[in-house]
Amino acid sequence: MPLTPAAIEDLLLGVFAGRIASRSALVDEVRRVHLARGGSDSQVNITSQVKKVLSTLKDKGMVESPSVGYWRVIGAASTMVEQGPASTAPVFAIPIETENNEEEAKHTSTEVIADKVIGTGSSAVYVYYLPAYRHRAEQNHEQAWPCKIGYSNGDPILRVLAQASTALPERPQIALVIRTNMPSVFESAIHNILTLRGKKIDSSPGSEWFLTSPDEVDEIADFILGGIASSENDDESTA
Repeated sequence: MPLTPAAIEDLLLGVFAGRIASRSALVDEVRRVHLARGGSDSQVNITSQVKKVLSTLKDKGMVESPSVGYWRVIGAASTMVEQGPASTAPVFAIPIETENNEEEAKHTSTEVIADKVIGTGSSAVYVYYLPAYRHRAEQNHEQAWPCKIGYSNGDPILRVLAQASTALPERPQIALVIRTNMPSVFESAIHNILTLRGKKIDSSPGSEWFLTSPDEVDEIADFILGGIASSENDDESTA
């Protein structure tokens, strides 16, 4: 399918709902997602088409320009993530965390628990994914799918839900919580191991998305925790 104004509108509302981005970023992402879903490489001036669509959506009250050159998509997200042929290129939403998000998350955090919790400590590293990603991987008989690995100095479930309330198309599955007193260091160790294994998703926003699985991250965490325990035992023996 060619990249028509109607397709551009659906992509903007489905991919960028709840996000703020520059117009150039909107143009680049619209083209990337369109091609990833099997669309044809349009010969039209995409920048001009996106500009026209943004103007139309602004008149409808579905986007706004908080500053020159930047746009906030405030229209309702479409179901584009579930449509079209299967693609190995996932569509990412950049979480926008606000005080309102945190308040909404507090009301639902008691309803959500992690699949597995390991380790001890006041902070945590968390692993979550969208069920649609896992479902697609299972359909394709794949053992890995996009997972986000981040950390929180507070309640990790509240942190994830605060992200999800605005930007994600469905409630994420919190697969693993790793309790630790060094969340940033622990997160970096997991990131580095997965990057060395070639699992980092370079097309994702930020640096926390990896093509992996909760089982793989759990195995890496066990390895790290085992090393920490061994080091502590060695210190005690020396003392």
